Amino acid sequence: MISSNQVFTKNNKLIVGELPSTTYNVMDVDDILNVNTSVAPVDIYLPNIKNSSILIQNRVIYINDVGGSASVNNIRIYTTGSNLVNLSNVLIVNQNGANVMLQASNNSEWLATGVPITTYKVYTALLSQAGKGNPPTAKILENTIGNIVWTYSAVGEYIGTLANAFTNGKTYLFAYILPSSLITFQRDNVNQVSIGTTDNLGAKTNGLLNQTSIEIKVYN
Repeated sequence: MISSNQVFTKNNKLIVGELPSTTYNVMDVDDILNVNTSVAPVDIYLPNIKNSSILIQNRVIYINDVGGSASVNNIRIYTTGSNLVNLSNVLIVNQNGANVMLQASNNSEWLATGVPITTYKVYTALLSQAGKGNPPTAKILENTIGNIVWTYSAVGEYIGTLANAFTNGKTYLFAYILPSSLITFQRDNVNQVSIGTTDNLGAKTNGLLNQTSIEIKVYN
């Protein structure tokens, strides 16, 4: 959360304390946002640079992960209108304790410094599955894509679903090859990916996923 029950200035910079929300629209008076990531992911929406009513050119905003859990509960910084931040419409902050400086470089672009910037969203997990009719369970190691729901489709066939998540031509899939068996991992459409498992004789088989490593990357 970003909280704001305390608001004071220091060195002419506005300090925003905790707001009872995990979504925050940056105001023209905001300079420093202290974000508590210990509870849940936080979504921050930047103002439209062109339409902002105060200082536009060289406007600077500081965003700090004071909760220290951005690797689990990401800070997602969104632009508005046709604005971009580092050539994308969203910046994912996923480094614990990160301190990000955002500067309005012109009428339509924010430049971000102070944190490793990725050009993709990622889902890394260990999948396990056992028995007929049971969906895979995921031990999530990293997730900036969203809540992918895994379901059982048929023997040795499983589906991962998340609306509008898997962009055509920008989705990379990886799955660890099982010993003495085969795993397939493919994008079906913008909403769905699927995994298939077969034994060493080529027969579709359940129960072959056992802490099996998978990764999905969706590039900007």
